[in-house]
Amino acid sequence: MAKARAAAEAANAEAFSRATARRRLATGAAIGIAAVGVGLGLYLGLWKPDAKAPAQQAAVRPAPVEPVRPVAEPARTPPEPAPSPPAPPAETAVAPAGSPKPAPAPGVVTVDFTKFASVTVGFLGRDWEIEAGHHYAVETDKTWNNAWCYTNADAKGVSVRVSLAFRDGPEVRPVALLASPETLKETGLDDVAALALATKCPWLDGKTFGPSDFATPPDRTSPLTAEDATFRLEGRTLVASGFIGESFASQLRGYDFDRLRITSAGGIVEQGIEAGEWLRAWNKTVEASGECLSSCVFVLAGGARRLASADTHIGVHRFYSTGGPDPRDLEIGQALSSRILRYFGEGGIDAALFHKMASVPSEDMAYIDHRTLLAWRLLTGAPGEVAALDPAIDIGNLPQPPGSFTTLVALDAMGADLPDMPVRDVTQAGCEELCRENEVCGAYVFNTRYNACFLKSSANVLIRDPIAVTGYRADRGIRPMVSALRISLGTAIRGFELAPGRQRSYVDCVRICDGSPECRAFTHNATTSMCTLYRQVTGTLPAPQLSSGVKEGPG
Repeated sequence: MAKARAAAEAANAEAFSRATARRRLATGAAIGIAAVGVGLGLYLGLWKPDAKAPAQQAAVRPAPVEPVRPVAEPARTPPEPAPSPPAPPAETAVAPAGSPKPAPAPGVVTVDFTKFASVTVGFLGRDWEIEAGHHYAVETDKTWNNAWCYTNADAKGVSVRVSLAFRDGPEVRPVALLASPETLKETGLDDVAALALATKCPWLDGKTFGPSDFATPPDRTSPLTAEDATFRLEGRTLVASGFIGESFASQLRGYDFDRLRITSAGGIVEQGIEAGEWLRAWNKTVEASGECLSSCVFVLAGGARRLASADTHIGVHRFYSTGGPDPRDLEIGQALSSRILRYFGEGGIDAALFHKMASVPSEDMAYIDHRTLLAWRLLTGAPGEVAALDPAIDIGNLPQPPGSFTTLVALDAMGADLPDMPVRDVTQAGCEELCRENEVCGAYVFNTRYNACFLKSSANVLIRDPIAVTGYRADRGIRPMVSALRISLGTAIRGFELAPGRQRSYVDCVRICDGSPECRAFTHNATTSMCTLYRQVTGTLPAPQLSSGVKEGPG
């Protein structure tokens, strides 16, 4: 039994070592800067208790404990005549801690004696009181024979006990991830967060354990062993889930899809930005699902349309290096910060998002509400809030205070330009202010690539354009429709014509095709103003003088 157990522990240790080695973040030949979700940052040893939290020293207080046995590891047979040792408290709803039980009478040696130590740490924006109980066979023992650690978390007004870790003896490898996924979800935690809290357990022997030091119960998988993101196609939607590793962007480019749905706790900054730049260039929609943390936000920022449901958690923090000290760290950090600001600006995203990132320590995570993300234009819409951009989106439901502009990223309002447009060398904020000051202006389009501003009397039809930002005054009765056409510059349509080509303006060409159920696509020649409509599309060809539009969806 002892040999089998030792062999199992050795195998676990080797597996954890391999997993930890795999998870060491690197950027290959790049600059070695990575931003990760809070869990990955933790196992790299970068999380620290909040300095403002209450005293961190463990306070010892004897108390009896119920003799319950854990299921995390096989029970260790105690020496006679000691009774079977207890286990960590069960993951059930409990009342707040009450008064200590009466101390034993003088001269009486207590059996099943337990000492508790507690510590309070700051984590995820709140203080957590973590307790560790240590079981002694009798009160006079100098060494405890097992110990457990837990915290209590509020779940809809009920205090729920969350088991964090168990030690079946001072020299035995600790076990973590004892609380069920259901319990963690109920209390707003996940495996990553639970493992992080377990590293702060106040053991009486003073030992500390990093995330990779813990064994994992047979029915659980440690987040440290998680592989890089996995991909699967569901129709025209590519579903990505997991860590944004060194090959994330190249893997993404290997799929043919229209929409990316991503769930990720983070990964390598450059991979997130590289993936986002490709998504933006190819006019892809990105939808965050479940959680999108840290460098996942850079992937989301690349979408021509950027969506998230109300229950999606979107969080940010500072990026950091996983390598050793480098004299060029400051220089590298400045260069990356500049790249991020430029990347956000090209997508029409407010720099306030970057400043929020920079204000949050890398070991913590700031979760941003959806209204703020809409205001900062990281999200162009959210199901139930924003149907014209997406079947689940209604522009008319966006918040529109009197006098304010509704801003839509990666959409261009066609026609209705005021005279002498564009105004060049302005910012988006400056463009919006010019429209506000002009009594005739009801909308504007800002070209993020050339910093060009087009003031417009109205905005009736919006087409998708990754370098355009449209703002309009809803309080002036403007209710634009978003064209079902996906526009491509420098391309010609191959297919079956709906009608012979004729001269039309580009705007009229788009409107006619958009309003005709039989039209599936068009091609417009900027030199001759020739507009050709198609009832069926078989392919496209490169053509520098032409612009084309193809309707999304079946048909």
